[in-house]
Amino acid sequence: MSGQDFSKTFRILVASDIHLGYNERHAERGNDSFLAFEEVLSIAKEEDVDLLLLGGDLFHANKPSFPTLKKTIELLRQYCFGSRPIQFRIVSNQSDNFSHYKNFKHANYLDDNLNISLPVFTIHGNHDDPTGANHISALDSLSSAGLVNYFGKYTSVDEILLSPILLEKGDCKIALYGLGSVNEERLYRIVTEGKLNYCMPETAEDEWFKVVVVHQNRTKHVNTKYLPERFLSDLPNLVIWGHEHESRPEPDYNATEEFFVYQPGSTVATSLCEAEAVPKHCGILEVSFDDLTRTPKFRITTRKLKTVRPFIWESIDVSDLILKGFINNSDEESVAQYCKGKVEEMIQKASLEHTGDMKQPRLPLIRLRLEYMDDGQQFHAAQFGAQFGGRVANPSDIIHYVKRKEDRVYENEGNIDLKEMRALLNDDVIGERVNIIDIIKEYFGKIEDQKLKLGVLSENALTLAVVEMVEKESNEAIADVFEAQKEKMKKCLLELDELKVEDIKEEIRRLRSENVFENDTQDLARILADSRHKSRSTPRAEPKNGGDDDYIAYEMGNNDRLDYSDVEEEVRPPQTATRGASTATRSRARGRARGRGRATAVKREPASQHRASTQSTLDVWEPSSSESRRHSPRRATLAKKPKYEEIEISDDSD
Repeated sequence: MSGQDFSKTFRILVASDIHLGYNERHAERGNDSFLAFEEVLSIAKEEDVDLLLLGGDLFHANKPSFPTLKKTIELLRQYCFGSRPIQFRIVSNQSDNFSHYKNFKHANYLDDNLNISLPVFTIHGNHDDPTGANHISALDSLSSAGLVNYFGKYTSVDEILLSPILLEKGDCKIALYGLGSVNEERLYRIVTEGKLNYCMPETAEDEWFKVVVVHQNRTKHVNTKYLPERFLSDLPNLVIWGHEHESRPEPDYNATEEFFVYQPGSTVATSLCEAEAVPKHCGILEVSFDDLTRTPKFRITTRKLKTVRPFIWESIDVSDLILKGFINNSDEESVAQYCKGKVEEMIQKASLEHTGDMKQPRLPLIRLRLEYMDDGQQFHAAQFGAQFGGRVANPSDIIHYVKRKEDRVYENEGNIDLKEMRALLNDDVIGERVNIIDIIKEYFGKIEDQKLKLGVLSENALTLAVVEMVEKESNEAIADVFEAQKEKMKKCLLELDELKVEDIKEEIRRLRSENVFENDTQDLARILADSRHKSRSTPRAEPKNGGDDDYIAYEMGNNDRLDYSDVEEEVRPPQTATRGASTATRSRARGRARGRGRATAVKREPASQHRASTQSTLDVWEPSSSESRRHSPRRATLAKKPKYEEIEISDDSD
């Protein structure tokens, strides 16, 4: 793209998982998330991009504190307000794009009362998702204030219609789709039932560069707790993938579905795991239109963030150390002495990661994962870390113990095997984004003895209640769900004729085997909403300095929300590119415009049918008005995929 005309090239800064307010009460690390976000904003201003696109989790908490909101608003006002003209226009019906707003159904830069120089477009993540009866989040507040453009929000639980924001700059056209964080299992069900639909421009659809922004698990998990890339087939040219914190500067190409996936990763480490230790980046997406091939082309230039706190992660195995002769004895004193030298090496290595930026925090994060077999090899981690006080940012949790897993035999006891459950919760599993639902299902799936299975409380209710407690700080969730299911079980037992006392346990097992409680989604949602409401008056406990109290909260995954609805797309006639003329795009479309018309809703088939039939995929690329055009195999219709130019990686560390 060297020598391209920037007046006709979209330049979009892409970042994700900002997690503003993470560990905000920590004396040393409390400002890390804001430093990184400010750097992202400054890069956007420095690079003179058209807009900033965020992939979810702008906030770390569903209910961010007042200090976090204040700092966020100040940063957005500082970097996003100004007189710089906006060079692109929105040609879709913004009443549909921002249908979740009553009064401001348009982008903030088109508001006559605001002077926006850098528009910010964002979806929600699993940390800052809408909740409550009105499905409101902190992003709604920022959007209502005109600070961000919040899209990709739906309120239906059964069906999703993705409606794009259609952007134009010169001859370059982008269809921007957003899908805010959805409960993984619900999304899996919606797709397989053929209820994930989307709209596309009715004419010249090959000229549109289609970008889909999602915030889901990308790493494959057990059952349905992730979003398979095949579910997005035929729709995108590029997927911006939020939620995964590992920064991957080079886009991955899915050869089967023929699209690219860019995973920017987080801008701040919210867990001390290996994936978070890689350098943090944001990316500049450039899209232009090739007059020769009549198709879009793009490239991504990555920028390494300079204000991120250095983080060194290493893992050692005590058995290997003994085998290789690094330590002579496996007692705790010998192991501690070796670890002390190792931590010194890691601190020295972290000093080499200082970028020279005056705002970059000086104290590094150090995490040494220690795998052991014998409990006698453990030493007091907090006392060990105290000797590094003032030299590292997390002295109290430098060491993370992981006991090597062995094949375990379940004992015939009448309670849960907590030792086995802890083994499932080791940092290797959590680092791969396995959430609490996966862990509980894996644990109870192994159990054959009925005495070790749950009695009254269902697995579904338990997992949803735990996620609600962790992510939404609903302290009463588990107790309330248990009481509700206990009352329902009592009701079911009382309805039985001639029930004997000695038969009660067997009847409970029978009712459980008939899945009496597993499908009470609506009842559970109501109970959890009530628990959340009660918990709002409970003061939030402060995390200990140096701890990772929020680590599990992040790893738990999405909670069970009821927040998706159908949205239909109107494609509007293009307006002129000036700020004043663009304001006209706020007016409501009144009928079909010649040559651009209304976008067509295209229904997807269930995954099983979609994979088996090429015919079912053809409508994705064929405009509905062109009935005379012959259907051809999907690979033929995708022959005009946008060209992907070279990837430029810049760390700007000099």
